[in-house]
Amino acid sequence: MDTSIMGLFPLQESYTLVVEGLAITLALLWLLFIYKATKKTNTAPEASGASQVASGLDSVVTKWLEEQRKKRAYGDTTTETDFMDVMISVTEANGLVADYDADTIIKATCMTLIAGSADTTSVMLTWALSLLLNNRDTLRKAQEELDTHVEKGRQVNESDLINLVYLEAVVKDVLRLYPAAFLGGPRAFSEDCKIAGYHVPKGTWLFINMWKLHRDPNIWSDPCEFKPERFLTPNHKEVDVKGADFELIPFGAGRRSCPGTRLAL
Repeated sequence: MDTSIMGLFPLQESYTLVVEGLAITLALLWLLFIYKATKKTNTAPEASGASQVASGLDSVVTKWLEEQRKKRAYGDTTTETDFMDVMISVTEANGLVADYDADTIIKATCMTLIAGSADTTSVMLTWALSLLLNNRDTLRKAQEELDTHVEKGRQVNESDLINLVYLEAVVKDVLRLYPAAFLGGPRAFSEDCKIAGYHVPKGTWLFINMWKLHRDPNIWSDPCEFKPERFLTPNHKEVDVKGADFELIPFGAGRRSCPGTRLAL
């Protein structure tokens, strides 16, 4: 984990616990949602596991917030201003909407940032490494491209990316096969509408099955295979992952697409 990112939060030793706990909580909540969606009743087993993990995570972030408030109360200006400190300043200066608690907003915002960036990034890096290690020819080609365009002994700079065409293709095919959110972010219809002759009432939840979309055999040849070379062909060379091409939308599309796209790439 980049130390500059870790520095945004106090009690860095608790960071890993929070990320792992969030992953478990999200998995349990998804299972609960699927259970309810496939049953005729709204009853479901108690999500005791998710509740316990959520309670533990809340206690960790609460401790972060308490220590931050103590530093401010004692006038501690020796440490750098972090994200939580900024959130406290904003809520104190601007006030809040009625019925919203300042501490709840601060904790929820910090947890959202961690869940939306750290967990998804680590998952995608894991898949990328796994695919490369299981496809040695692809790994060799990526290494050769790096050796050609990036001098040994230094890290890759953003200015190098324009020359790393094969590496870009690798990233695209990783995102195609294993998008961080297989069903994307949930959406809700703001008004009644008709889609393909079907009436969809206002308030209906919508999930985009990116896993299915990205493996459509009508669009992709050998859709379940890891083949970065597909993005070097005329048919897919110009396909982008930022939402402009609907056959590949790992970050979603439109105004509600992932706000962390630029950071992730």
